[in-house]
Amino acid sequence: MNSAEVPQYQTSDLASAFDVKGQTIIDWTAKLHDHLSPHARPEKGQTRAFTQSDAEKMALYAQLRKHKPLEEVHARLRNDERGQFQPKTAKALTEHSPTQNELQLTQEVERLMDMVAAQNDQIKILEQRRNTDTSRLNTIIEERTRVAGDLQKRLDEAMTELRKLEHDRGAAYMKGRMDQMQDDLRAGQAVQLQPKPDAPPSPGPGPG
Repeated sequence: MNSAEVPQYQTSDLASAFDVKGQTIIDWTAKLHDHLSPHARPEKGQTRAFTQSDAEKMALYAQLRKHKPLEEVHARLRNDERGQFQPKTAKALTEHSPTQNELQLTQEVERLMDMVAAQNDQIKILEQRRNTDTSRLNTIIEERTRVAGDLQKRLDEAMTELRKLEHDRGAAYMKGRMDQMQDDLRAGQAVQLQPKPDAPPSPGPGPG
């Protein structure tokens, strides 16, 4: 494995190519951990990325996973066998520099994916223990399921926002946003600075 190979793809690129969810890609990286580059299994807080070699290894697993045991996939990878990887929308990391917002959202997506996976793992463990204390565990499972659902919702929102940024980003877009915010701020300040009208004089006492 050439750890110096430049990463070219993000999790979303592989998910799109294999027609699976991003969480599925993360699950696959856990199964193929020893065969992938450090970019595909980053330290906590770092952005996950895949080299061409990583993508081809993941492609081999995608091709074999439904009808071959995992042990056979490992053996083929050790023999340097690869699959064919054809990205649908390849966005090479070397072709553009992502914005700070994109980097932050990508890290947030990765973090939420890991949190969703952890919650789902906890749910599986609790479901296995359900029969020992049905009432108590049902309450815990419902809470874990709610938390997992909330995290999934946040994950979907973050991924949607990330895609929007990737689609709309550019100098003109960002300038327009900043100009609008400044116009709104100036308008709000103008309203606050307008003098209040003088109160009308109070009527004098009536005739005696």
